[in-house]
Order: sequence, then C-alpha cells, then structure tokens
Amino acid sequence: NSPSSIESDPYGSGWLASVWPVEHTEALKSLKVGEGAVAWLENEVQRFVEFLACKTSPELVGATLPDGARPVVGSALALDDEGWQEFRNEFVG
Repeated sequence: NSPSSIESDPYGSGWLASVWPVEHTEALKSLKVGEGAVAWLENEVQRFVEFLACKTSPELVGATLPDGARPVVGSALALDDEGWQEFRNEFVG
C-alpha cells in the first residue's frame, strides 16, 4: 500500500513478501538457539583464536591476541592472501 514503507519500516510493514517453508520443523532443525548457540559461538571464537595463532607471523601474535585472550578488532588484517583463503575455507565455507 505504501512503497515508502520499504525504507521507513523495512522489517515491519515494508516487507514485499513472506515465504514460509512447508516443513517448519525440518527447516528450523539446523538453527542454533539459547545455550546451544552460545556454546557454538564460543567454540567458533576459540577456533578463530587458534587459527590466528597458527597463521599470523610470530611478531604479530601479541598484537592480534593480547595475553592469549580474544582477538582484537581488525586482527584478521594480519593474515596474508593464503591466510585469507584458508580463513574462507575454514570459517565461511
């Protein structure tokens, strides 16, 4: 009814169409929610920390992984082209 709602309310009345799967239960099985989502995310962060530690040059490890903690914002910028390719294969798919 109101084309401007696409910009003013994109996640409400601005939807052009809604699509629902025939098998809702099956479609939602792969989604992680609650504690399962938290555990998955924590595991992925740890995998990323270990990945950076292996793929980042030794002099940059301290800058990207201070005190062995969580990576700092922008730490993936220390990866070379091969490291980026491995990151894409390992984490993005």
